[in-house]
Amino acid sequence: MKHIIAIISFFFLQTAFSQGFGDLDKKKYNNVYAAIIGISDYKEVQDLEYADNDAQLFYDILNISFPEFKQNFTLIQNEQANDRAIKQAIVNTQKLAKEGDLVVIYFSGHGDVMLEPGFEEGFFLANNASSSREYSIGGAIEFDWVNKQISRATARKADVWLVTDACHAGKVINQESVKATLSTLNNSFEKTTKFISCQADELSYEYASIQHGAFTYFLAKCLSGEGNSDGDGTLNVDEISSYLKKEVRIFTNNKQSPKLS
Repeated sequence: MKHIIAIISFFFLQTAFSQGFGDLDKKKYNNVYAAIIGISDYKEVQDLEYADNDAQLFYDILNISFPEFKQNFTLIQNEQANDRAIKQAIVNTQKLAKEGDLVVIYFSGHGDVMLEPGFEEGFFLANNASSSREYSIGGAIEFDWVNKQISRATARKADVWLVTDACHAGKVINQESVKATLSTLNNSFEKTTKFISCQADELSYEYASIQHGAFTYFLAKCLSGEGNSDGDGTLNVDEISSYLKKEVRIFTNNKQSPKLS
C-alpha cells in the first residue's frame, strides 16, 4: 500500500509540478547535489510509519525540478540508513559543491537531544540508533557535524537548503527533550535556507490518510503550484512559508506550524 501511494504521489507531482522551485531556482545552478534520508524502520527505537515515503516524495520533487542533475541525488532509506552511510552521503553531497552550486540535505525520521547541565547536543537518529541513547558511540548524526558540512559548502559559496521533517522525537523521548531538539535544530545551522517541520514547542505528525508526514505532504503540494498565491508562476520563501503555515495548521488542527527562514 505504501508503495502504491508513493507511485500516486510521483504522478501527482509529474503532472502538476510546472515551475520547479520557482524563485528559489531563479539563480540557475551549475550543479545541484542532494542527500535525502528517510527512516521509518529502526532496529531498536520505535518505528515511524511514513518517513521513508516522505524521503521518496522529496526525491521525486528534486528529480522533477532538476532532471539534469538527478545523477547527483542520493536516496537512503530504512535499513540502508545507518550512521556511516548517512554521513558518507552528506560528505559526498557537499564536497564537490562550489560557487554557483546548490546542496540539498533532507532528513525525515527521529530526532533526539542530550540534555545535561551546561550541555546540549542534538542528533538525527540513524537506523542503528541505540535505545540506550548512547549516541556518542554511533547510531546518530550530530547536528553540529551536519552544520560543519554545511559550513564547508557555504565557505565555497555554494547555496544550501536544509529540509527536515525530523521532529518525531516524542515517540522516543519526553516532551522537554522534544522542545530542546527543535530549539537546537532551529538555531544550529548557519548560512542556509531552512525548511523545518514545526516550532520548538510542537511535534511533527504523520497521517495514514495521506501516507506522509503533514509537512512533507503539503510542501510537495505547495511546490506543485498551489503555493503560488500571486499567480506570477514563481514561488518565493514568503509564499512557501505562508502556504505551509496555513495548510499544515489547518490539517493538524493547529498542532503543528512549520518554520522557514
